Amino acid sequence: IEGENLGAKLIVGDGIDSQGTLGDLDLDRVVVRDTIGELAGGRSGIRHYGPHGEAREDAVSIFIESFAPPPHMLIFGAVDFTGALVKIAKVMGYRVTVCDAREVFATKRRFPNADEVVVDWPHRHLEKVGDRLGQRDAVRAYPRPQVRCAGNSSSPSNRCRLPRRYGKSPYMRGTP
Repeated sequence: IEGENLGAKLIVGDGIDSQGTLGDLDLDRVVVRDTIGELAGGRSGIRHYGPHGEAREDAVSIFIESFAPPPHMLIFGAVDFTGALVKIAKVMGYRVTVCDAREVFATKRRFPNADEVVVDWPHRHLEKVGDRLGQRDAVRAYPRPQVRCAGNSSSPSNRCRLPRRYGKSPYMRGTP
């Protein structure tokens, strides 16, 4: 953007040899290093260097443009809070998938801002897409133990039960 060799280009990619030059080998080396970091973070921006790649100088301004896909957020559990999280994730630039096995809750109407709404068991969906997740991606699960009740939980004839794998709930008095 500014400095000697205005208009020079250096093409950098993760796992490939860089192509082009900015006019100085030391500047090229430092810019390649910083560009790899920006690519990993999916960021674009302007960096400032000295004429030979020195830090904290403004002789050369370089625009680093990253063509990285947006990070992916998987949200397991189509609960009310998921809608708020979807909105925040979209503002932060995530591609958002909501997944829940309950077809009545996992709908595009409930989560219009989500890029994808999947009706499937979380473990099965994660098996399908897990190998595509990277360091920038996020997974959030809202546990919802199923409670089966017959009668009032505060009555002596309490019949509320949690499946054994979830253990006791401190909020349910009288559960065995």
